[in-house]
Amino acid sequence: MPVTAVTFATRRRLCARRGFTLVEMTVVISVLALMAALVVPNMVAIKRSQDLRDLEASLLRAPAEARNEARKTRQPVTLRVEGDALVMERGASDEEEEAEEVKRVVFGERLRIESAQIAGEPIDVASWQWAAYPDGSADTGGLEFVEGEARKSLVLSGDRSARWVEGELPQMTEDRWPAGELEQRGGQAG
Repeated sequence: MPVTAVTFATRRRLCARRGFTLVEMTVVISVLALMAALVVPNMVAIKRSQDLRDLEASLLRAPAEARNEARKTRQPVTLRVEGDALVMERGASDEEEEAEEVKRVVFGERLRIESAQIAGEPIDVASWQWAAYPDGSADTGGLEFVEGEARKSLVLSGDRSARWVEGELPQMTEDRWPAGELEQRGGQAG
């Protein structure tokens, strides 16, 4: 019988060593909670930053998509601001039809439009409308966005380019002149 008694005592010690004490569990949970408190805010900030970059990329692609849509459908395509969204619409073939919405890019709560321009002239944001035409040409214009304290402007050129500019919306002018004519800038011809 002594063998059974030793086996029983050994088993009892082994079973007692398999578990954790309340103190050990509390320490482990505290360390995990501390790590989560340090990591989660950074993860949220990274996610918000990525969402903002994705939104900026969508806004930057919108003018090119409008030009492509205008060429493809042979109808003017416009971008306009509606509340907290940039709306792309295909023009109607006659005056009785309404424009058809092609795409909508929602800004969300963090991003808002501060000012707008068309052809170098300031315009009310609610009436801002930028057009791309079937021949590939487009209006010049821009939108100034604010996110917190940061300002960033989307500049839409008539030469098929769109770009982001840090800060306020720059004054834009249309640099179009008839082909074959010499445009003099900054001085007299001599």
